[in-house]
Amino acid sequence: MRSFTATERESFDSFLLRDERVWCGQDTRVSFSAFGSRDASVPLVYVEEAATLGAELGSFVGRSEAGGSLMLVGGGFAQHTSVVWSDHRDFELRRSSLAPHVRAAVRHSLREADHVMSPSVRPDDLAMLLDVPDVRVGVIPAAPHYILEVGRARSFPQFLDSLSGKHRRTWATDFELAASENLTHTTSVLTSDVCREAAHDVVATSKRNGVSEHPLLAEWRLQRYLGRPGEHYAAELLKGPMHLGYVAWTKHDRTLIAHTVAISSDVEFRSLAYHYAFTCVLSFALQNGITSIAFGREHGTPKQARGCRSEPRWQITYDTPF
Repeated sequence: MRSFTATERESFDSFLLRDERVWCGQDTRVSFSAFGSRDASVPLVYVEEAATLGAELGSFVGRSEAGGSLMLVGGGFAQHTSVVWSDHRDFELRRSSLAPHVRAAVRHSLREADHVMSPSVRPDDLAMLLDVPDVRVGVIPAAPHYILEVGRARSFPQFLDSLSGKHRRTWATDFELAASENLTHTTSVLTSDVCREAAHDVVATSKRNGVSEHPLLAEWRLQRYLGRPGEHYAAELLKGPMHLGYVAWTKHDRTLIAHTVAISSDVEFRSLAYHYAFTCVLSFALQNGITSIAFGREHGTPKQARGCRSEPRWQITYDTPF
């Protein structure tokens, strides 16, 4: 499987860091700071009262009901990924530039907050974020992230050639169903109008997933993307003239981050529409030189059926020594 080059990794980490800073600036429940220097940075996100995070974010950090203040070393709210950034491409130089800042950030956090953690640590950063002397460190598996490698493919046939047989058959079935069911989509830049139109579909989808949300809150969450880094797009899913829903994503460099799939409550073919959303995102990727698509956490079965690799993540907790 393809993975980031060192240059791509630095660029993507820089994007994640900027996105975390902007996300925090949009939410009065949290505050953003960072430990570091010109060539390395460890973001800290402080939550004065963890109980205010709500169901989704509370579940992400494993504190849906627990109270008290919380500090996230590496942040993680914006893209559900803990990030530390260094402008060094060499792995050892990157680690040596970040390690003292990680240790200082953790010790500072333990003085400032009741609970300190890194909620979703990537494999390359795990050893560094665990290496904090004189601090009690705990680690458990967190929800993996799912990534589809597009590579150099620029057409559906080229992409299918890169897959194993079972993944190829799943995509082939998707393409055949899309054609036979007259499924199409229209892609546009994400705008305030699209956010408003998509909000009711977001609410319907959230309700089916057991989360109650007001349309104005759903619209507000989508609107926040407009002020965040990257290029933001949405595709309306259609069956003939019938509206099915929306899928939205963010483009950074040669990576797409798919973040919203919203299927209308009026649609009888929800599974068909959901699976077609994968085709919409892939179509944009193939036409725009994208090499990988990040499909986020959860709902792993349909993602892995289409060839996504599962990237493990870990949750680290920090505490003062006995």
